[in-house]
Amino acid sequence: MTTTIKQNTITKPKKNRSAVAAITGFDYQFERMLYHLATSPPNTVVGIETDDDISFAHDGIITLEQDKFVDQSARSKKHPFGNSSENLWKTLQIWTDYVAQSPNRNYRFIFATNSKIKKTKNSLIWMISDAKEKESIKNCIIALRKTKSVKNQFLLQIMDHVKKCKDTILEMVIGHATVADCTKTNDAELVKVLEPPDGIDGQEMLHRMKGWLRSIIMNKWGSGTPGIIERQQYVDAKNRYCQTDERYRKLERPWRDIIVSEEDKINCISKIFIDQILAIKITSDEDASDVIECAIEDYIRFSTENSRLLNEGEITDGEWGVFFDSLKNRWRIIRNRNMAIRQNFSQEAIGRQTYFDTLAPDYRGSLAGQQTMEVYLTHGGYHCLANEISVRWHPDYPPVQPPQK
Repeated sequence: MTTTIKQNTITKPKKNRSAVAAITGFDYQFERMLYHLATSPPNTVVGIETDDDISFAHDGIITLEQDKFVDQSARSKKHPFGNSSENLWKTLQIWTDYVAQSPNRNYRFIFATNSKIKKTKNSLIWMISDAKEKESIKNCIIALRKTKSVKNQFLLQIMDHVKKCKDTILEMVIGHATVADCTKTNDAELVKVLEPPDGIDGQEMLHRMKGWLRSIIMNKWGSGTPGIIERQQYVDAKNRYCQTDERYRKLERPWRDIIVSEEDKINCISKIFIDQILAIKITSDEDASDVIECAIEDYIRFSTENSRLLNEGEITDGEWGVFFDSLKNRWRIIRNRNMAIRQNFSQEAIGRQTYFDTLAPDYRGSLAGQQTMEVYLTHGGYHCLANEISVRWHPDYPPVQPPQK
């Protein structure tokens, strides 16, 4: 079945779909695909396991790339494209067949491997790569056809198939084939071509972009469609990641980064949110002292970050309003539940339970559509609301003052 892709540039998926079942063996191909998405000009279309290991098309030029990964830790690093290797001849078969089917296109062909290929006088792959003039291409065809036969019947059939190709087809392949220098295409090089903006961690960005690429390709393969991505999809995914990462980076700072001075603590002692905590009568002076100290520190840290994020324009006043409304709604649900199921408890006991349920250590509110990371932002937000008496711990707070005589 033929699948027509954008402007008939990449035309058919390979018949061998083993890549779906063995995705872990395609790391190198995914890296090469990501590399081409990052370095290609706009309007490029890149495919994996379509017409070749990697295929991409731009401005009417079709590029087919064969990728061979060599385990650098292995003792024997066999030449991946040796003169009598299956890799070389199968690659030539794929390319010559492709040209034979569609002879009126503009082509480029790439041999890609992470292993350094030694350049020797009789190396066919380098003869092919270097042959760009009519005479050198002719000599390369002669050398291909003179290559000794092998005992492996399967490989022998492939070699014979290539050798019997028309000169015009071999000329097209040889004249447009090159060996890519991929020995430096490691994580550091990929981070470089991704061009992460200032403040964005390059390694984390690479990890996320690899994950995005795998997910979208696996989804396509799972639905039976070719693994083809337009470069603009990559650009959009990269921009979304940078915007999300920037958002996370600029929300609340870690609590350790916000210094709370003794003077700030003393200035909070007389605030209403402290009076609210005292009103619910924590069981012992020692417990009350620790609860109050934690409350003061959370209140100060929250106030510091609230002012900073507002001043920097990172969080708007409206977004803070949504944050506070969410906290208030949650407190109201907790308070009403405690008042309903603890009708025989004292008002102070109901207030204590409401306080500790509301300031649960594992709950962190959302701000600007994003889960906050530091608990002080939620707890401090509640203390801010308590200071305004928008939230009340003791059901009857503030106590009614007796009329003065």
